[in-house]
Amino acid sequence: QHQSRCGPSGSYHIHVWSPGRDTNSGTYTYAGVALTFNNPWPVPEGTNICAELWYHEPGGGYSSWGLPCDRM
Repeated sequence: QHQSRCGPSGSYHIHVWSPGRDTNSGTYTYAGVALTFNNPWPVPEGTNICAELWYHEPGGGYSSWGLPCDRM
């Protein structure tokens, strides 16, 4: 059985953090087209940065659709 890596169409935001920094992107609409998201601040080489994708549930609340972390 094939499982899609993409979330459902709808509203999302991205929570991004690294040591000493923490922010949320604005809300955006996903409708099957990939969104390119750039690091919102410069980080020194070797810094770990994480970004969690949050789906805005139609009935209210949020659900996480992935939390990658990477060392720059």
